[in-house]
Amino acid sequence: MKESLDVEDAKSKENVMEKVRTTALYLVIFKDGTKHTGTDLFNTRWLEMPNKEIETIYYKLPTGHILQLHGAESYYHMVEAVKDINGDKSGQERVEYIYLMCRKADKVLRYKISVSQKANENFGDMKVDYINVENKEITKLNPMGWRPFIKEGK
Repeated sequence: MKESLDVEDAKSKENVMEKVRTTALYLVIFKDGTKHTGTDLFNTRWLEMPNKEIETIYYKLPTGHILQLHGAESYYHMVEAVKDINGDKSGQERVEYIYLMCRKADKVLRYKISVSQKANENFGDMKVDYINVENKEITKLNPMGWRPFIKEGK
């Protein structure tokens, strides 16, 4: 009996990964079993996400790989974009970085993912670091962007 459950779990996870790879920016599975899907980098739908406890987030990286996030108290997603002002792409918006953050206790695990090619970075490069929750880079973030919301005093 246990073996068939493991096979079913593996097939379910494989189906989730395939859905994210082919149709979504990310897929959030909540602890109550419901799901929320992000569409693309210009319409992430992150702020439309219900304020519920998150079981797992599957996030599609620019390379096509899937980053699986789980075990944090709260998560934050942010896209850094610029608008070109010169050249043949003048006026066009372009995404530079994706930030994914996982908060647990007094630390935030931050993923900074490059979405464009630069002299010192390649498309898809990822930098990972830990930041204290009291750091200005964290305190200046819109508190309503955390999912689930951070409760006062935490």
